[in-house]
This record gives sequence, C-alpha cells and structure tokens, in this order.
Amino acid sequence: MRFQDNPGNGRGSFRLPLGRLLRACAVASLAACARLDAAEVLPPEPVTAAAVREALSDLLGELRSRQLVPGAEAELRRIACQALLDAFASGGVVVVAPESANSAVPVALLTRVEGGAGRFGYVQIGAVEAGLEQALSAAKGRLSGPVYDGTVVDLRDSAGNDLSAAAAGATLIGSWGHPTVVIVNRKTRAAAEVLAAGLRTAHGAVILGEPTRGLPYPLRPVRLAGDLEVMLPEIPASGRIDPLQPDVPGAAAGTDASGPWHGRGNPAVPTGDGDGSVRQALDLLTAICTFQQKHF
Repeated sequence: MRFQDNPGNGRGSFRLPLGRLLRACAVASLAACARLDAAEVLPPEPVTAAAVREALSDLLGELRSRQLVPGAEAELRRIACQALLDAFASGGVVVVAPESANSAVPVALLTRVEGGAGRFGYVQIGAVEAGLEQALSAAKGRLSGPVYDGTVVDLRDSAGNDLSAAAAGATLIGSWGHPTVVIVNRKTRAAAEVLAAGLRTAHGAVILGEPTRGLPYPLRPVRLAGDLEVMLPEIPASGRIDPLQPDVPGAAAGTDASGPWHGRGNPAVPTGDGDGSVRQALDLLTAICTFQQKHF
C-alpha cells in the first residue's frame, strides 16, 4: 500500500489579491531574466572527477598534517572506499582480500525466536540466504503453543542475496495460516525487502516500521584497484531505488520501557523490552485477531 500527499483544495487562498500580486512579481522577474544577455549567464559548472579528486587531495593533506590518517596506504584506501559506500550504497561491504569473498562465512539466518507461551510468535531474521526455509520450519515448533494466533516477523537491519530463499520463506510463513506483521526499517534491504513484499502481496501481511532501503537486488562483488573488492547491488538497467513503504509507521525504539506485553493480561513473551515497534506489532495482531474472530 502506498500513500501520496493530497494537496487538498486549499488553493483557494491564492486567489486573494496578494496571490495575484505575487504571481505578477514572478512574471516580471522572469521577463527581466529573459532580457539578460545570454553570454553573461553561465551554466553551473558540473562536478567532474578531477574536481572531486582535487577536493579529496586537499582534505587528505589537511588530515595528514594533523596525523589523523593511518600510515598504511592499503588501510587508507579501504577506509575511503567504505566511507563512499556508507554514504551512497548503504550496506556495501569492503573485502580487503578478494579471495576471501569465496570462503564460507557462517550466516545467522534466525537471530531470535520466541513464543510457545503466548498467543503470538516472534521471529527475527538476520539474513535471507540459502537454508532460510529449513531454519523457519525448524523454528515453527518454538513459535507455536496451545493457542497460536499470529506471527511477528522482524526484518529490521536484515539483508541477504538469495531471492529464491525470500520467495520460499514467504510461501512457508504464509502457509502457517495466521496473521503476520512484518517489521522493517531503513536498513532492510536486498532479499529481505523481497521477503517483506512477498508476505504482503501474496499473504496479506501488514508491514510496520520505516521505508526500506529500496534496493531489492542481491549484492555482487566488484573488483577495484589496489587489491580491493566491494559488494554492490546488482541493479538491472530498468531498476531504480524504490523503498518499500510500510502500511503502518513504526514507533521509535525505546518509547516504552515496560515491554511489549505489559498491561495486556497475556502470557509474557520477552520480545524486546522498550521496543515500541514490537509492541505495535503485537497490538496489530491482537486487533486483527479480534476482527477475524468477531469478538466485539
């Protein structure tokens, strides 16, 4: 579900004489600009690679004069690349030794699973990678209890490169047949965005939180000079940055130190004391179940 700002019908206020006066001033200003000699109006100079290099060189000289840079050139290159990635491609990872990218690194697919005692289960997915479907299947028994009415899927700060694992995970969670609330934030990216979108589109999940990173593409290694390798999103020619918009804006973390279940009379499930978004998710599940069961 996407939301657009509605300008409303407040334009009537601009029909006052003051509005006409402002428009007249604007037209007069444009006419005056048009009479200027075109040779005297220079277009803004584009930012070139040479200008960027010059600015960086100046900054580096200032930092070195203050002994604020590392002595090793390799470490300096790594820091510079990481700074650019953090600024423009959130989630990029610099690998100093390219061959290490092919080594097997343990990935925490599920970082937290809670439930069993209460009505709702909670699962925090750390990465959407191969094996997620099996990990979720194994965790299902820990989520469900005597009364199991819904699931909170926490994808905050989650990423991943396996789009097929995202599709399989969405299908599996949807097959549980319970309402689902998915929590996302601005660091939810790549395959985790695909999982969230799949749960909403195919299974009616409610998305809670912040707009996501907007890069639902896997990261791929790119080799750079100086024996560096970075991980960048593989964006197709027709692709664009398009954040997944939440259905419900999320509360800031730490807005309620009493914990998500405080005051509800439900069995305690200690999912994130002080986590306002988790508490919101539980409120949403409670409301959804109430409407579905028609307990008014």
